[in-house]
Amino acid sequence: MGYHLKVMWSGYWIGAIAVLVFSAVLAANAGSLGFMMPERDVQKAVFAVTTPVFAALSFSAVAAEELEERVMRLLYTFSFPAVYVILEKIAICLILLTAGISVSAAAAVASLPATAEAGVGLPEVLDERDAITPVNGDAWDAWRTLVRAAAPSSLFIGAVSAAASLIGRNVLVGLGAGIGYWILELISHGKWTGPLYLFQSVWPNEGIDNEINALLLCSAAGALVCIAAGIVAKGKQWLIKT
Repeated sequence: MGYHLKVMWSGYWIGAIAVLVFSAVLAANAGSLGFMMPERDVQKAVFAVTTPVFAALSFSAVAAEELEERVMRLLYTFSFPAVYVILEKIAICLILLTAGISVSAAAAVASLPATAEAGVGLPEVLDERDAITPVNGDAWDAWRTLVRAAAPSSLFIGAVSAAASLIGRNVLVGLGAGIGYWILELISHGKWTGPLYLFQSVWPNEGIDNEINALLLCSAAGALVCIAAGIVAKGKQWLIKT
């Protein structure tokens, strides 16, 4: 794991971290952005739009790190199957994606408990002790809403980027596939992708159930991970050719 994290420390990973920081800062200041919609909805939109970019950057770079360094042959010299390495890469990406979204969402809603505890928006009959439960619940609901809006689409875009990086034998192919799908969704709002629409939780399409949409995105991501593992397991000649 340490090897992968060391190799990941590149311009792609620095860019991915910058996207998360930008997302958290933007969501934390959602009320001052001037959009004609509730602050909580602005936060959700910010996370739904920005976190797939983090996934595209991190997954594509990790999947193609050996290809970028021209050392892909090394994966097939180990005493264990090369597929174990790609599965380890995907596991690391999932951990980083989960941690990144969770921490950024927590930072975005960090001001909510303080605001409520100060008595803003609370009935006068409640004292500070009475306010603790609803305040904590409000912060938890806000955090969960942000994570729920970001996780399925980010997981799918990450899997698309990882698989495309291996198929195209280049990190830029994976990055282009992930960002290309993201741009297509921003423009078309799911017109051509149907139930695999990335932004259903923010800008819903009629006829698409939110829960079904999230389930299909996660299922498609799992299928793409299996494809990526299959490419590494069976595509030695394709991956190591120069």
